[in-house]
Amino acid sequence: MGPNSLLKHVLRNYCTRNSLLYESKRFLDNGNRVRQNHTPADLGMEDGDAIDAMSHMLGGGAAVT
Repeated sequence: MGPNSLLKHVLRNYCTRNSLLYESKRFLDNGNRVRQNHTPADLGMEDGDAIDAMSHMLGGGAAVT
């Protein structure tokens, strides 16, 4: 993939190949959200860099004791 190619193709392909629902995933590069319209150049990515795929979760409130 080129440095100015949209990442949406890679992100959606990853989900398809792994039988995952794209809408349920969040993608991160060094802790920063990766969006479909980003390119590797936008994120300053280099060969060998990885994007993390995380499941979107709701909640996170404090436990009631």
